[in-house]
Amino acid sequence: MIAPPDFTTPVRGPSYSIPIRVITTAIVLVVLFSTLRWWETPATGGWTSQGVIVFAATMFGTIGAGVLMLRSITEIDADGIRQSGLVTRNVAWGQIASARVARWGATRLIVRRVGGPFYSVFHGGTPELRAAFERVAQASRT
Repeated sequence: MIAPPDFTTPVRGPSYSIPIRVITTAIVLVVLFSTLRWWETPATGGWTSQGVIVFAATMFGTIGAGVLMLRSITEIDADGIRQSGLVTRNVAWGQIASARVARWGATRLIVRRVGGPFYSVFHGGTPELRAAFERVAQASRT
């Protein structure tokens, strides 16, 4: 269990950086416009065919996941670490066995929980969150 760093002033911000949010927005727009362009094509095969169901599920899944990713917020405060999004993650300071920062693509804080090989991954899209991640990882090393 790590000694929690002092986060009396919460650090809060978008989970993903601006370049990742721009790429996500572009992908969502491409999927949306492609869907609108090809929307009448499934009608010829019947709206209940397997292809149409896969088409609709892919469209709604990609757009929904993208929008949730764009709205995702990470917060570190005196209680622990939280991230909203497709899956809400919440880890209290007392549950953290170790933490480390990974920088492949987006900056991530990888947290191992007490009592098993259970990991939670938090994304940081702002310099303030990345600095807070470093503080958490440093507290894990001491």
